[in-house]
Amino acid sequence: EQRHLDYMRYLIDKGSTIIGMDDLSLQTIRILDA
Repeated sequence: EQRHLDYMRYLIDKGSTIIGMDDLSLQTIRILDA
């Protein structure tokens, strides 16, 4: 479970760096952690 979340964070961080949507990635991580 934790490994899956870490991988999702990696993909989100990678994507947010490319498209520049850091706020969206942070919100998504909060949803995943909830």
